[in-house]
Parts: sequence; structure tokens; C-alpha cells
Amino acid sequence: MAGVSAATAKNIVAWREEEGAFTSRAQLKKVKGLGPKAYEQCAGFLRLPEAKNRLDATAVHPESYAAAKALLDACGYTAAEIGTDELAGLPGEVTKRAKEVLKVLEATAPNADKVTQLDFGNFEKFAAAPVPSELVDKLTAVDVETLTPLEALNFLYELKQTLVK
Repeated sequence: MAGVSAATAKNIVAWREEEGAFTSRAQLKKVKGLGPKAYEQCAGFLRLPEAKNRLDATAVHPESYAAAKALLDACGYTAAEIGTDELAGLPGEVTKRAKEVLKVLEATAPNADKVTQLDFGNFEKFAAAPVPSELVDKLTAVDVETLTPLEALNFLYELKQTLVK
């Protein structure tokens, strides 16, 4: 896992054995040897299905929780509904509204002037290194209009995993 050495992994296991199961991603910060940078790198990979904060069970990174909550709120949902039937198969009007909210969030984000929209049909020209064909296939095959927000987040996580391979 990114940011976690073998020694830190042992410390994570030791913490869990002493304290019990992790109930939030924030608890990782209590693990000996896991500093702020390592936490930043690894927190998004940890899934806690039984966590009180439902975002801890998703691929959403903790530093993006505010944006995810704003998006859920704008669509009339709460984080408590993550992983429930309430978010499955969202109607097109909700997906459309989510896209509008994302545009506003992107425009008002720090360094918003650096945020660019890529044309995924020609995105290889933007890449610094050759883009794996598996990634190209996934991007061209996805129909973003049919994805629920949770499916979209999971899709982004899968893309990231494809790049890490």
C-alpha cells in the first residue's frame, strides 16, 4: 500500500490487535511510525465497511470528504445513505445536478485555474508517459451518464489501481 513500509504495516497490525478494529480512517494517525505524509498516501486505500462515517467505506480520500458531502447534499442525499438502495440507480436529473455541482466545486477549488477538462477521446496527448491500453479501454467503454455517484467513485478508484499496477 502506498506510504506504508513493512515496519509500518506491522505497527498497524499491532495497533489493531491492541485497540481492536479500526472504526475510522483518522485512527490510522495514532499508529506509531505513520506520519502525516504516509497517512495522506494510504488513507484512501483503506476501506472500513463498518465505520460510523460512511465515506470511510469508500474510495473517497479523506481530504475530499467535504466535496463528496457537498455533492451528496446538492443531490438531496447524506453520507448515511452511501451503500444503501437510496443511492442505487439514481435518476438522470440527479446525475445532471451532480455534474453541475462538480463544475462549481472545481471552479471554486484551490488552484481552480489549473483544473482542466480532458477530452477522453484524445487524452493520450496530455499524458507524460504512454497510457496503458487497459486504461484507454476502460475510459472509452464507460458510460458516465449511467453511473451512480458511488459507482463513479469506485470507477475512479479502479482507474487509479490500473495505473499503479
